[in-house]
Amino acid sequence: MSENMLLNADELMWFFEKEPVISEDESCVIFKLNDGINNFEIAFGYALPYVSIKVFSSIGMICSYYLEQIIEMKIKNDEISEYLYVELKQNNDVSSFSIRIKPHIQINLQSLCS
Repeated sequence: MSENMLLNADELMWFFEKEPVISEDESCVIFKLNDGINNFEIAFGYALPYVSIKVFSSIGMICSYYLEQIIEMKIKNDEISEYLYVELKQNNDVSSFSIRIKPHIQINLQSLCS
């Protein structure tokens, strides 16, 4: 996988739990998934014009490979405004994915908690 990818926001959501959890400070909506090996967390911030995905794993390379396959399956050629900007970072055994979205997509995502 290249370091920067484009990913459709709606298509990413199926991978996480359908019901979001609102953070304690009510600043973001959080979707979580734990598959027994990896612990995934995606948080949609209210006040910030971006979304962040954090991936925690004791086996970083396996975790990275797992998400890379999902991301590669989701790549499409469509209008750039409907896509997320994805950046992969890896530090020792922990993998982290950061994504940025267009503000109008964030507004749509905020309705998930209403």
